[in-house]
Amino acid sequence: LTVGRLLADGGGNVYFSYNSILYKYSPAGVLLWSASTSVRDAAASISPDGTDVILAGALGGNWGVTAFDTATGTRRWLTTSAEGTSASDLVVDVERIYVAGQGTTGVGTPAITQWLTVIAYDRETGAKIWRTNKRPADSTGAAGGRIARALDGSLVVTGHATRGFLDWYTAALNTNGTVR
Repeated sequence: LTVGRLLADGGGNVYFSYNSILYKYSPAGVLLWSASTSVRDAAASISPDGTDVILAGALGGNWGVTAFDTATGTRRWLTTSAEGTSASDLVVDVERIYVAGQGTTGVGTPAITQWLTVIAYDRETGAKIWRTNKRPADSTGAAGGRIARALDGSLVVTGHATRGFLDWYTAALNTNGTVR
């Protein structure tokens, strides 16, 4: 079973994803529509203009990011790619969707490397714009857990790094993917 985040829009409508189905309820509790998401429900957000609900998740090494029309429940786009083991959080601005999680590079043990990964997607098309991987030099792996936009529009991602033990790890990025 997978349970997504509960979201509410400016009109009091509620969006909830459960077992890869996205539901929209009116303020009175009436089901308005439901749609299959095709992604595990880890992260969700409503676009700044309220026209899209965006979901991100992962399954078996593939990240899935999808956008739905808030009025009709029609899927606008879906993108899946072998980015890593988890897409755990997202934030949305006018042009982009920024997804944080645990990315992987390399093939086979011991070549596989795990990173605190952030990927930017085009909000209109779902096309991947950039990917940034980050971890401390003394770490054997890292993962992004939560992402937020700072007041200046930049991104802050926190998660953990493995240094023989788990340790908090935070990275600040510009909206072009460069690490601050």
